[in-house]
Amino acid sequence: HRRSVHQPSNTSTATMASVSGSKGASGASSTTTPTRMLGVSAEFLQQFAAEYDVQGLTTQQVKDKYVKFMTRAEACSLVKLLQGWPDTDGMLVGKANVFVSHAWTYKFTDVLEVLLEYDRQRRGGEK
Repeated sequence: HRRSVHQPSNTSTATMASVSGSKGASGASSTTTPTRMLGVSAEFLQQFAAEYDVQGLTTQQVKDKYVKFMTRAEACSLVKLLQGWPDTDGMLVGKANVFVSHAWTYKFTDVLEVLLEYDRQRRGGEK
């Protein structure tokens, strides 16, 4: 398992998204929030993309190549896996405040770019 994704710097205003492929991305966590209502932060997705070779891959390929591998041993979702990491302090996973639906054939980096632009606009345009 690779655990080098860094913690987001400002989770209080981070966009938390729940990703769902439709033949989406996720947000901030709470230990009392049902897993189905959780997502990963936009910053987590950006850091994930920087640390793994996702260039040119579709969201399906990223899921098959990285997410399934990462979650295989625990047989759980990525959100559930990240929740269990002791050093995340609720910084990577939280209650989703946006739901992003996407086709599995979309390029992962294109979905990420749209989500990050939405996050920038939501924060008032800061880069």
